[in-house]
Amino acid sequence: MAEAIITRRGGGGAKLTGDNVAVANSVAGTTLKLTPPKGCFDGEIGNNVTITDADLIVENIRSGVNLFGLVGNLQPVKFATGATTSSGSQTYFPRAIDGVTIGRPAVSVSGLTFMPRILICFSYAATAAGSMTVYNSDYTQWSGQPVYVSLDGFKYLISAPLIINATNFTIPVSDYSLAFRWIAMAW
Repeated sequence: MAEAIITRRGGGGAKLTGDNVAVANSVAGTTLKLTPPKGCFDGEIGNNVTITDADLIVENIRSGVNLFGLVGNLQPVKFATGATTSSGSQTYFPRAIDGVTIGRPAVSVSGLTFMPRILICFSYAATAAGSMTVYNSDYTQWSGQPVYVSLDGFKYLISAPLIINATNFTIPVSDYSLAFRWIAMAW
């Protein structure tokens, strides 16, 4: 009886088995809709309507997210940027080579939500174009200690008042009371 109903409604189409490519697909909210090819599906295991997307791989899904049975391992880049003005007075930062403190203007930023692996602070003012302070947690070392590298050729120890942490940073820069942009990244 059931087969007779399917035959009448399905127009006598052939029974499809194995994987069959969807003839169309759409997304409605969180639902992926696949339109099967014409024919009759018996619902047996191994008979599927499929769609392929080369981008549906674990490397493209955020770590811990389960998407259609694939658990992602993507570690997204964290990124923050902003603009600020350097201090108008000296802050004394210890140099890595000899520990001598050098009076420099500083840029201080708060409100980060991650520990930067790379931090770049540069002046875009015409009077100091090209001035840049760079930090790279994976690369910059001096006697086994992380340091800050400044365009002035000196390396500064990460020691108060030079601060880099998951919520804020204070770093030496080249010029007093100038506009600076900063970029922080982590992955």
